[in-house]
Amino acid sequence: MDGDGGGDPAGALPLGSAPPLVLRKLQRLYHGASGAAFANMHSAGPPALLEIMRARGATELEAPPTEVAVFVVGDPGSGKSSFINGYAQELLLQPAGGPAGVAAAGHSTGSRAAPLRWVRSASAAVGLPSLLSAAAKQFPEALPDPAMCLAAAAACPRLDAVDLVEVKAQALGDERLSEALAWMAARAGIVLCLADSQRQPAVSAVLIAWLKRVMESTTPQCLQFVLSKVDLVTRESDRIRLTAKVSRLLSDGLGRAFEVLPITRKDAQRILLESLSAATHEVSVGGNIFQVPPVSQREGDDPLDTGTARVMRAADACAAERLRQALARLPADAAAARGAAAAQLAALPPPGAVTGSAVAVAVVRARLLQLASAMAVAAFLVPFVIDEDADPEVVFMLRAITFGLAVVLGLLFLCLLGAGGSGSKGSAELDHTAAPSAGSDVVE
Repeated sequence: MDGDGGGDPAGALPLGSAPPLVLRKLQRLYHGASGAAFANMHSAGPPALLEIMRARGATELEAPPTEVAVFVVGDPGSGKSSFINGYAQELLLQPAGGPAGVAAAGHSTGSRAAPLRWVRSASAAVGLPSLLSAAAKQFPEALPDPAMCLAAAAACPRLDAVDLVEVKAQALGDERLSEALAWMAARAGIVLCLADSQRQPAVSAVLIAWLKRVMESTTPQCLQFVLSKVDLVTRESDRIRLTAKVSRLLSDGLGRAFEVLPITRKDAQRILLESLSAATHEVSVGGNIFQVPPVSQREGDDPLDTGTARVMRAADACAAERLRQALARLPADAAAARGAAAAQLAALPPPGAVTGSAVAVAVVRARLLQLASAMAVAAFLVPFVIDEDADPEVVFMLRAITFGLAVVLGLLFLCLLGAGGSGSKGSAELDHTAAPSAGSDVVE
C-alpha cells in the first residue's frame, strides 16, 4: 500500500471474517445452479434471474460482482506457491520446478503449460470461476483451455469468500498472456507482489512493467508488496536495508511509494503447525472431552509475517464490500424482474376472453357438425331416393359410405369441442399462473 496510507483498509475485518459463500450464492441466484460454481446446491430452486429478465424483455439487470481473488505475482523462486499453501493452511501446490501440484477431485493437476494456478474453496469447486470464465471469453487465444488453470481445492474456511491465484513468472514475458493476466488482475480484488529478499534486484524489470500496466486499470490500493523469506535474513539491520531498497525500487519504477511488509517462508512444518493452531480446542475420545491447550502466539502477531495478515484482512474487506454492493442492488433487481413479469401478465388476455384462434375453431366445429348431420340424413334417405331397380349391394355400399363419413365428421367435431373448451381457457390460465410464479421465485 502507499506510504501515506498503506495500512489496513478502513473498517478492516478480523482475519477470516468475510461472509462465507454468500457472494457465491448470489451468483447462483443470478446465473442459476448450472452456471454457478457451487458444489453443494444442486437441488431445484428458483430459475436464473438473468434468464427471467431476458424472457420478460428486460435487459437492465447486471450480474453481481465476481468472487474476490488474490493474485500472487513474483519472480521465479520468490515463494508464491509457499505463500498460497500457508494462506490455505494446506500443502496444495508444489514450488516451481517440483512435481505437478496436488489436485483435488475434478481439477487439473496443475499443468506447467498453464499461465496460472487457481486455488479455491472445496465448497465451490464446480465449473469455472466467473473471473476466469470471463477472461477466457475476452482472450480466447491466450486462454484456450481455462480449465487447465484449476490447480486445487482447499477445505480451509479462509477460501469461502476468496480465491488464490499464482501467476507464473514466465507468463509475464508473453505479450498475449501478459495482457490477459493484467486484465484479470485489475478485476481480481487484491494483487500481491512478492519481492525476493534473496536476489538482487528483488523485483525484476519485467514484473515492474507488468505491475505498471495493472495500475493503469485499477486503484493503487489494490496492490500490496511484501518482502519474502525475511526469516533467512538474520540481522534486523539488513532487513531494514532490504526493505528500504525495495521501496525505493518500486517508487522509481511505479512512480508511487508503497509500504513493504515482511513475510516468512511457509515450509511444510510451519503450515501444518498453523493448521493445527486453527483447529478446535476440544477433542472427544471414548465419550470423554479433552481440552487442547491453545497456541500461545496468535495469528498475525509474528513481526516477521505482518504482510500475510495484511493481505488476509484486505481480501476479507474486499469480499465484504462486494457482497454489500450485490445485496444493495438485489432488491431493485428483484423489483425489476417482478415488474417485467407483471407487464407480460397484463398483455395476456383475460381467462374468459375469446381470441382469434378460438373463433376459428368455433367456425370449423360448426361446419363439421353441419356436414356430419348432412351425411347422417343422406345415409337414412338413400333407399328412398334411389331407383327401386338399383342393385341392393350398391344401395348398401352408398349407405355405409355416407354413414361412415358422418361418424368421422362427428368424431372430429367432438375432438375440436374438447380442445376448444379446455385449450383456450387452460392456456390462458397457465400463462396467468406461470408469469407471477416466476416473479415470485425471483423475489423470494
